[in-house]
Amino acid sequence: MENTKIPLIVKNTYSNTSYLIDTDGTVMLYDEKAVARIKETLYETLQAAIDAVPTDNKEREIILLEDVSENVNIPKNNNIILNLNNNTISSQSQVTIKAYGTLVLMNGTVKSTEKNAFYNYGNTIIKGNNTILSSESSSKATISNASGAKLIINDGLIESKNCTTIFNHKNGEVIIDGFNVRINNKSASNEAIGNDGSVIIKKGLIYSENGYALRNSSASITFKIGNEDLVSNSSPCFIVDSKDYAFYKQGGTIEFYSGIIKSKFDVDQNSNITSLKSGYTMTRVDKRDTSGYYESYLQATN
Repeated sequence: MENTKIPLIVKNTYSNTSYLIDTDGTVMLYDEKAVARIKETLYETLQAAIDAVPTDNKEREIILLEDVSENVNIPKNNNIILNLNNNTISSQSQVTIKAYGTLVLMNGTVKSTEKNAFYNYGNTIIKGNNTILSSESSSKATISNASGAKLIINDGLIESKNCTTIFNHKNGEVIIDGFNVRINNKSASNEAIGNDGSVIIKKGLIYSENGYALRNSSASITFKIGNEDLVSNSSPCFIVDSKDYAFYKQGGTIEFYSGIIKSKFDVDQNSNITSLKSGYTMTRVDKRDTSGYYESYLQATN
């Protein structure tokens, strides 16, 4: 069993004061109303801690001290590490986190019932194996990446129950690059990743129980899947779909360099998967496995 560090509260009964010893060893006076801290300064809401960060693009870390029900906005020109510290931030009727500045989101859970769990308008990195973003919304993606925004996912679980898991808007950029990244769509008909901009998938697992795994929605967009410098069908990029086509392309380009694609139907519907890497040729094999899935292996060779 993995050891987990938790904050320790120590009370001095003689002086009737309490101290918080956080997981990084920081000791401070404890305020039972505090939910977040920046160094030794405590804040009673997460938004109050965010508002205390100067808009000078210098990096500051905010540490969440307990679970909160709150929706927050991270302003432009903020540069924040939001360490959820194994806690959860949740919201019901609002987007849980809107990020307009530079953000590293790590080590905890972000949830929403009716809206997006996270809406990125700036530059965001998601990391930490125990980072989870989830939404139960029937109409809003768990993560939306706005036009001109950049989102890098290095670790974590991104999941949705009723809608698209990640939607990338026009001129937005999403990079999925981590052995421990899991994109999990459980909805009845929506895709795991909908793309109107540019999506690059280098490593990770993309899974959709019912809808498409990946969907291109216009002619000016690109999916790049696998590492074009790693010539192997066992590379750590997997696109998996159980009951529908793995790919659906209404336009644009899908470049597939390496990985494994599985689908109960043919792997692509109107997709025309291609590799545009100069000097390389593609070998494609389609077959059914014992469970009835199609498997497609595309391998680049020069």
